[in-house]
Amino acid sequence: MRTLAILFTWAATAVTAAAPQTGIWWSPAESGRGYTIDVQNDTLVLISFLYGPDGRMQWYYSDGKLTNEGASWSGTLLKFDQGQPLGGAYKAPTASGNDGAVSIAFSSRTTGVITLPGGRTAAIEHQNFGVGSPPQSLLGSWLYVYAVGDDTFATRFNYTSVGAATPTGTGVVVDTVRRGGAEYMVSGDFAGQVVSVQFDAAGNPLTTYFWNPYLEEGRGFWVSPTTQVLYGMNAYRYVGPSGMVKGLGAAIGPGAAAREGITFTLPKATPMADYAARNPALGAIARGMLEEVRKAEASRR
Repeated sequence: MRTLAILFTWAATAVTAAAPQTGIWWSPAESGRGYTIDVQNDTLVLISFLYGPDGRMQWYYSDGKLTNEGASWSGTLLKFDQGQPLGGAYKAPTASGNDGAVSIAFSSRTTGVITLPGGRTAAIEHQNFGVGSPPQSLLGSWLYVYAVGDDTFATRFNYTSVGAATPTGTGVVVDTVRRGGAEYMVSGDFAGQVVSVQFDAAGNPLTTYFWNPYLEEGRGFWVSPTTQVLYGMNAYRYVGPSGMVKGLGAAIGPGAAAREGITFTLPKATPMADYAARNPALGAIARGMLEEVRKAEASRR
């Protein structure tokens, strides 16, 4: 049977590529040109704003099917000309051939390598122009969704403040209402991942998640507090720290679930000592998070 430490190491490499995020992509090493990607079902459309051999701007349209579970795509750089002028009457553009094949190998939802005609390659990524970096990028309301067998569960957290960093992280974001903390790790066993823990009133861990962050979402695992088995989990930020709502309807006030006859049962807490004994690195992170959660709770009183 795998120990918890071995399971975490295995899980860190088990999150595979999926369909890329929609948005503006670029190569940070090649500012001045870029790509707009949109994905619907298994079709990806690429709009490229590049430059021709004479240095004049040229935009291209390409479409094609995603393959290899969303990790691969290819298309043709189609050109159009003589279209509607800015502020002028509509005029249908004229197809003017193509400049060859283009392909992208995606390594994650937000990163990949594009191959242009002639074989030239460039590392590209979904441009981060408003999300920022951890810990600030973790602020806001998040929904963690995971499935256990045929049942699907979701937990909501609203991280509203940033506390001190644990020894391996960048700073703990805190939800004082649900006693939750989350932190992006830069060193140690969980480097490159976000670790999220929820505590009971006594300070014992209730739920644990760890996930690879992308722009306003993540993919990772929920850890069963009973069996230590890992279950796939997706994280989505649906309200940003500015209050901009990106998904879900507004809450209908406290007590709404009870009025509808809906009840919830939280998992049984794991004593902190047992939790830390199973995985000392995770225990150290959880203890640091708990300290920041308690500080934030005290400041609200």
